[in-house]
Amino acid sequence: MRIVRYSQYYNSVDSIVLAIGKFDGVHLGHQAVINNAKLEAEALKLPLSIMCFEPNPLVFFRPGLNYKRIDSIRTRIFKFAHMGIDLMFLQNFNHQFAGMTAKEFIEKILIEKLKVKSLVIGYDFEFGNKRSGNIELLEEYAKQGYFNLKIILKQVNEKSEIYSSSLVKAYLEEGKVDKIRSILGAYYTIHGKVRKGKRLARNLGYRTANIAGMEQLVLRYGVYEVKSTFNGQVLKGVANFGVKPTLFNNTKPLLEVHFINFSGDLYNQNLTIEFLRFIREEKKFESVNALKQQIMQDIMGIENNNEI
Repeated sequence: MRIVRYSQYYNSVDSIVLAIGKFDGVHLGHQAVINNAKLEAEALKLPLSIMCFEPNPLVFFRPGLNYKRIDSIRTRIFKFAHMGIDLMFLQNFNHQFAGMTAKEFIEKILIEKLKVKSLVIGYDFEFGNKRSGNIELLEEYAKQGYFNLKIILKQVNEKSEIYSSSLVKAYLEEGKVDKIRSILGAYYTIHGKVRKGKRLARNLGYRTANIAGMEQLVLRYGVYEVKSTFNGQVLKGVANFGVKPTLFNNTKPLLEVHFINFSGDLYNQNLTIEFLRFIREEKKFESVNALKQQIMQDIMGIENNNEI
C-alpha cells in the first residue's frame, strides 16, 4: 500500500476509486464504505484508494485540545493495508487544505489531481472551507458525469444504534473491550513498535513490551487480558494502560504488555495487540511487593480463563 501525504501535489496517472472519511476505529460503518469502494474498484478494474485526515480537523481548528483517538496512525495504516487498500491519502490537514473551498476540492483534487472515477462516502460527509460542501454538491458533479457517486446509508446494530466513532469511544472509555466486537467486527486492536522502557517491570520479575505511540488513545486506564502473534506463536498476555502510579506517576499514559511464558526479544518488533477483556482498574499500591502480588493474581486469572 502506497501512502501519500499531500493529495494537492499528487498527479494520478490512472483513474481511481476513492473512499473518503476520518475512519477512526474503522468500525462496521466505516467498513461498509470501504467494502463498497472495494466492489467498485473490482468492477471497474481500478486501484482502491482511501483518504483520511491528519491531524483530525477538530484538532486543527482547536489547538491545544486534548483529543483522544481510537486508533494510532500506525494502527490505522496497518488495518487499511490488511483490507486490500492500494493507495492511502493520509491528507495533511493544514492551513492550505483547510482554506480550500468545496468546489476547489472537487475540481482541483478529486477531478484534476486524483482522477476519481468513482467516489464512495458516508451519509453525513461534509467537506471544504467551513464545511460548505455536502452530498448535494457532489451529486451535481456526478450528474454531469465527472465521477460516479455512491452514498452509504446509516449502518446500525441489532439495538438500532448507529455505528460511529463516538459509540466506540464510549465503550473504550468504560473499558468494555469485550463488548466492542459488535461495533468493530473484531476485538479492539492496536498495532505498534516495541521500544525500550525503563525496565522497572523486569525488576519486579516480569518482562514487558513497551508499545510506542499510544499516548492519545481513548482507552480506560487499567489492566487487560490481551493476545498477540509473534513468529506464528499465539501469545497470551496481561497489559497495563495508564500512568503506573506505584512505580512513577507518568504525565502521559503508557502501554506495557507482559506475555505469559514467553522469554524472546521483542525490541523494535511491530506487534498487533488484541484486547480481550478488562480485568481491573489501574491503582496505586501501598508497596512494590503488593503490586507484584497483584500482577501474579492477574496472570493466574488469565491462565485459568478458557472462555476466550
